[in-house]
Amino acid sequence: MAFGRALQRARVRWIDDLSPAKRGLIIGEGDGRFICCLAQKWPRLVIDCVEASAEMIERAQRRLQALRTDASSIRFIQKDIRDWEPAGPYDLVVTHFFLDCFDENELEKIVSGIASVLSAGGVWLLADFTVPDRGMGRACAQFLIALMYRFFRTFAGLQTKRLIDPTACLVANGLKRTGRTESLGGMVKSERWQKERHA
Repeated sequence: MAFGRALQRARVRWIDDLSPAKRGLIIGEGDGRFICCLAQKWPRLVIDCVEASAEMIERAQRRLQALRTDASSIRFIQKDIRDWEPAGPYDLVVTHFFLDCFDENELEKIVSGIASVLSAGGVWLLADFTVPDRGMGRACAQFLIALMYRFFRTFAGLQTKRLIDPTACLVANGLKRTGRTESLGGMVKSERWQKERHA
């Protein structure tokens, strides 16, 4: 509620750039707002959607049903990503507002595991919170993000205490950023990454 529609705009920012994709992996989808848009835009895309919450999966499925969207090519998998080994290969990976839930050690393992099943030339889309490098928005972002982490540690059992930038992990696993936009004064980023073909 605090961020209005800005988060959904960040999720769908690169959705029009996925025409070559055939098999996608979405991790931490939540209530289905993104997967509905993806399924409508690219109905032939085969999707594995990994989500730890049964309630969120049910919400996503209800959204798809309400839109009368053919979900026969979508497979929901109720698993914590730390306990699931993706089979791959995938030519699309999506992790929106997901990687910011892990500490540095977990993040390195998770990114490495996902990158290993992303095919050469495959695309990785991510949207996350971020702290601007400078300017008036930096202090505001630091305060709001710290407040969010405290809230989710208390009410959702989130373990990590601070936001970790996944950029270094992605680069170390052979990915190159090919697009980035920011919103909410630089507090929300939407990025498009691509796995290098020689990686």
